[in-house]
Amino acid sequence: MKRVLKHIHEHIADKIDVTELASVATVTKAYFIRLFKQEFAQTPVQYIDRKKVERAQLLLFTSDCSVKEVAYKLGFSDHSYFIRLFRKIAGITPQEYRRQLRL
Repeated sequence: MKRVLKHIHEHIADKIDVTELASVATVTKAYFIRLFKQEFAQTPVQYIDRKKVERAQLLLFTSDCSVKEVAYKLGFSDHSYFIRLFRKIAGITPQEYRRQLRL
């Protein structure tokens, strides 16, 4: 799992596929998902989404990039989906997050 986590963190700006992660772990996709869930109490996709939102929070804090630019930098092709995902995980929209940081 250390190699998988390293791969995720090194490629967080890319679109990461679970099949690709299973290959890194040298196991089947179904077995990988089971292992990952046992180890981290969440699916690989949930983990990746959470890490992408954490990186987005950092970018929103440290740069003047627009929300759309942040979404694209993190491998999202649809910034509307990124905003929905950010809200689901962080509890607020990226714009609200940035606004709160600047107060």
